[in-house]
Amino acid sequence: NISGGNISATSANLTTANVTGNVIIGSTTVTSGTVTTTATTPAQTIASFPVSGTTGIEYLVKGVDSAGSKYSVAKVVAVTDGTAVDYTVFATVNIGTVTGSSLQVVIDGAAVKLQVTPASSNSTVWTTQYNLV
Repeated sequence: NISGGNISATSANLTTANVTGNVIIGSTTVTSGTVTTTATTPAQTIASFPVSGTTGIEYLVKGVDSAGSKYSVAKVVAVTDGTAVDYTVFATVNIGTVTGSSLQVVIDGAAVKLQVTPASSNSTVWTTQYNLV
């Protein structure tokens, strides 16, 4: 388990690693988070971070509906100049019906936010991994 420390090496072989927080590889930061939605309210934020210093974002989003009949995974790629953002949602796959009716990336103040409009009011767990470059 690694928490709050730094490891520096020219090479490393890891069989298992439990890391709390960000993983920084070169200039790329890999982070993940989990959010649960319980309403079909549009544009619910499932990932947010400061826009400063970030130009490219790659998201991998998993949605699992508590009823157990809906599962999805999607990939979202975005680019920002700090004031505007453009994005594409692609490679979405579902089992059952969709867990979310839309994914979008927006700038809200000084933050870049990944947002979803859930397809149902069932408790849906959204797990998001994102790479910032």
